Amino acid sequence: MERKILVGFDGSERSLRALDYVGFMFQGRNDVYVTVLHIMNALPPLPKEPDISLRRKLHLQKERLEKERKEKAQQVLQRARETLIRKKIPEDRFEVKAEFQKQGKARDLLTAAEKGSSHDAVVVGRRGLGAFTKMFAGSVSIELVEMQKEIPVIVVGGVIESKKVLIAVDDSDNSLQAVDYAGFILGGDPEVEFVLFSALPSIQTLLGDGITCEINELEQCYQSDEEKQMNEFFAKAEKVLSDAGVTRDRIKTKIKKKSFNVSKDIFEEAQKGGYGTVVLGRKGKTGIKSIVIGSVSLKSLASIEDRAVWIVG
Repeated sequence: MERKILVGFDGSERSLRALDYVGFMFQGRNDVYVTVLHIMNALPPLPKEPDISLRRKLHLQKERLEKERKEKAQQVLQRARETLIRKKIPEDRFEVKAEFQKQGKARDLLTAAEKGSSHDAVVVGRRGLGAFTKMFAGSVSIELVEMQKEIPVIVVGGVIESKKVLIAVDDSDNSLQAVDYAGFILGGDPEVEFVLFSALPSIQTLLGDGITCEINELEQCYQSDEEKQMNEFFAKAEKVLSDAGVTRDRIKTKIKKKSFNVSKDIFEEAQKGGYGTVVLGRKGKTGIKSIVIGSVSLKSLASIEDRAVWIVG
């Protein structure tokens, strides 16, 4: 089955990094087809000018501007074409195209991804990050993550040189969906290694501040039960990856007990483990241990700047 990847490309360094990542991860794959889409800023509609002569002049000026935009877009797309060829992606395995913006760049990317038989992922580069509260202002990447429903979004930062994949999981169905997706997209590449990672929140983290009573025995019992559930989940996840063609020697599991900050633990594991890709479910369990976008996934996306982050589900 063919995997279809849509890359949003504007010619910037961040979008080049995204395209480099796609080339690096899918080089030599005959089952992957890449579409590079450059969305041009739209020109505003012409005013309702009653003067016919002036209206014609305005129309001609707009035509010249649109022609100029299209010529510049072709220069941008040529850079994309050269990048993919340099990454040894065959020319019959990709296409490049440009469209004028209609609803907004994030929405237009998703609309393009959903057309026809649909794409399997939308890939974009990320901006340089500032403080967490302002880092995504006006960012296409966060708009995509917020709008996404079915099609996973891949946000790329930095130069990726590792095919190690960290899949951050709890024992939810959404996490299993993320594992299944990672296996579907990357399972056929024998160079890709998968690590299933789970951080088990401490009771204190789950219940918040203000605990004054002794809870050591309760914490130990809770962590033991959570570890047992995670090991059962790992067995299911390993089978999912195995069914996708991943050999057992390419799958490892890790558990971080008594986590006081799940997103921080995911970040630290991504850093010290040398992973090029981090896969996150968009949401996790319901109830007290809920992991939803705006929480663990968004905070992890915020902190993991120099890797590719996949948001699935």
